[in-house]
Amino acid sequence: MTPAADQVEAHVQRALTAADRLFEALEEIEQAGGLQAALAARRPKGRDEVLARLRSARDQLEAVLGRRRPRPGGRGG
Repeated sequence: MTPAADQVEAHVQRALTAADRLFEALEEIEQAGGLQAALAARRPKGRDEVLARLRSARDQLEAVLGRRRPRPGGRGG
């Protein structure tokens, strides 16, 4: 593999690891009563931030998978 291909593979592996961690965390949230319950103790600004970051992650995944472009203002990677 070329150095550039090695670097891309490292990024892919890092993305897969992050996806695994995200899925595990979401499963744990669901087992603990779901996202609504997890957000209930947060202040409105905190809830909005969590939801915005989760939506941004979804949008970035959809963009990478070719379903659509990221929304303006979404977090870049």
